[in-house]
Amino acid sequence: MKDFLAGFSIFLVILALFVPVGLVYALIIHFTGQYYASIIILVLFLLLFCYIDIGISTLIDSFLQASKERYEGLYLPKLVGNLLEFCGTLIVLSALDYFMDGIELSILIKLVIALIHEIASLFLEGLETGEEVEGADLAPEVMNDIHHCLKQASWTDCVAMMHEKYPHIPKGEIIHAVRKV
Repeated sequence: MKDFLAGFSIFLVILALFVPVGLVYALIIHFTGQYYASIIILVLFLLLFCYIDIGISTLIDSFLQASKERYEGLYLPKLVGNLLEFCGTLIVLSALDYFMDGIELSILIKLVIALIHEIASLFLEGLETGEEVEGADLAPEVMNDIHHCLKQASWTDCVAMMHEKYPHIPKGEIIHAVRKV
């Protein structure tokens, strides 16, 4: 019974996230006069799009994170990651449009949907990371010490050393700052 409730709650969370975005996409497709055979085909198309795009975005994020960790000197700006995710979203839309016979979208509508999807993901990402950035407002010399410490020790040792060196700073803020670096 616990597994059923856990699965059902995950389904409800995904549904709550999908419904507003899916409704916007459906309205764009409907009011721009794009062809779709039935509303069931349209809903299936949008569900598949969202699920496949979540997987592709996860792969792109993992690839970018692995690249940053593997090549320490490599600096990948956020713009590159966003462009890759936008291209991934556009490819998913084009592939689904090609393989599903019951729906046909113009390239302009695909671009608009991919752009809205990217803006929505940036907005959600900003909401997620906004809390962490607020807690890590430390003095520049403390942040500099953290940078030097992380080059010589693990992050747990660095937290302990910074807490000993700066006892007036709460340990939680030091942990947030070390994770941010």
